[in-house]
Amino acid sequence: DCGAASATTQSGSSNAPPDPAAAPSPVPGLDAPPSVESPIFSIEAEAKSFLQLLVDKGDLELDEDTEVADLAPGFAPILTSRRPAEAKATAVSSWLLDQDGVEELYMDDETLADLLEHW
Repeated sequence: DCGAASATTQSGSSNAPPDPAAAPSPVPGLDAPPSVESPIFSIEAEAKSFLQLLVDKGDLELDEDTEVADLAPGFAPILTSRRPAEAKATAVSSWLLDQDGVEELYMDDETLADLLEHW
């Protein structure tokens, strides 16, 4: 009797619902564990998008040799910080104006804070 019970336990019940973790994901690559680089990439992508918006609106002027992608890694931690929008705006404007590739920021901190708050 012990052998039969043991065999039943090992094979499991065929009436049990399928384990969603065991099923392959219909989206390629989704079943793989997240990469350590994923959050960093998305933060930098977010920073790049924000800076590109400023450039596209004419609020940020970069020198001809600088692209928003050059600034995104340094800008990302400021953009994602938990500071209030006003404090973040001050940090953003100070940081941007300290960068060699930034010619000018044509936005005051109050307007920048409003944009950051809604970002």
